[in-house]
Amino acid sequence: MFHDVNPRVPFDAATRREYLELPFPMSEYEDRIEKSRGLLRKYDLEALIAFGDQNDFGYLTYLANFEPMMGRGAVIITEDKVSLVTDSALHGEPMHTMIWKTWIDNVKVVGPSLDSFFAELKRVLGDVKGKVGLTGKYSFPVRESGLNIMDVEREFREMKSCKTPKELEVMKEASRITSCGMQAAVKITKRGVRQSEIASEACKAMFKEGASRLAFPPLVAAGLHAGTKHDYPSKRKLEDGDMVYIDIGAMSHGYFSDMSRTVLIGKGNERQRDALDSILDIHYELRKIIRPRISAGEVARTGEELAKSKGWLNDFWAMGHGLGTGFLEIPMFTPTSKDIFEPGMVFAYEPMIVRLGLGTAVVEDTLAISEDGCVSLTECERKLW
Repeated sequence: MFHDVNPRVPFDAATRREYLELPFPMSEYEDRIEKSRGLLRKYDLEALIAFGDQNDFGYLTYLANFEPMMGRGAVIITEDKVSLVTDSALHGEPMHTMIWKTWIDNVKVVGPSLDSFFAELKRVLGDVKGKVGLTGKYSFPVRESGLNIMDVEREFREMKSCKTPKELEVMKEASRITSCGMQAAVKITKRGVRQSEIASEACKAMFKEGASRLAFPPLVAAGLHAGTKHDYPSKRKLEDGDMVYIDIGAMSHGYFSDMSRTVLIGKGNERQRDALDSILDIHYELRKIIRPRISAGEVARTGEELAKSKGWLNDFWAMGHGLGTGFLEIPMFTPTSKDIFEPGMVFAYEPMIVRLGLGTAVVEDTLAISEDGCVSLTECERKLW
């Protein structure tokens, strides 16, 4: 599988240009690079490294339109140059490993070793001796780098938190695709159907509608595992009284969407229905107050107050997370969050009631902050009991 990078197929900028199909005009990427250079000036940095790997490639997508199929990658930005270094080259051929998707001319591909990667990274940095900003620190081996690293993860996320109109168009499409998957999943969720069939229908619908990949593996929790919230699909057949939790997401051009629903098979019991009714009420009540210039933490704490009034505080989580080219972006929706909602922010909104032995009650949608409130980008029946 792993080979030295000695390609037969050329991958220079001129060769790649013929195959390049970008989801955004070049002006959008140029603006992102210029905003990144703003961080250089603000924090007196000589360079900025945006790092990612095959499991978390959001920063690479955002800046370079590149998703490594394997290994790692880094976009290096200085005041006068933009470069991409990666060790993602299946059987030694970058052109077989989606390197043709990036607009960056200066691309350096090395063999699959950390030593080779850092040697090339330092070569690209050249005479840089001062502070180097880093975003993607979670998976970046800082100690091995030998660089004077400054963590600018938060600052970079803030920079990209408000989506441009063109980004919102892509996120609306990812959400439309996800909604089609959920509608297909809900339609088949009945007594006697296997949990794996639900996931199958959801995935089939999403890929049919144009998903580039899944945001995460489809999750279907029911029966004994209903109160664990997350479980991978099994061949278990649904039974009367099951609270079936379905969580899916599609990606389009590197942008995430996320939604979940809970379906009750049969009438269930009074406690299940109370949990489901309560979470739906909370979902709608909080939606009314989500708007620009209010903090995510304030809204989440209001959710806790509502859950307490309904007798569910101990089983309630006021949760949500920003979405974009990453899955955990700003704003974070938790009771302690200090993030302030601003127009253009997009996040997965998922307040939930979860209790072992009972089930998972969630109505999750992808929301976008508008000029005077919020709108849901995902749509599927919310009361499914």
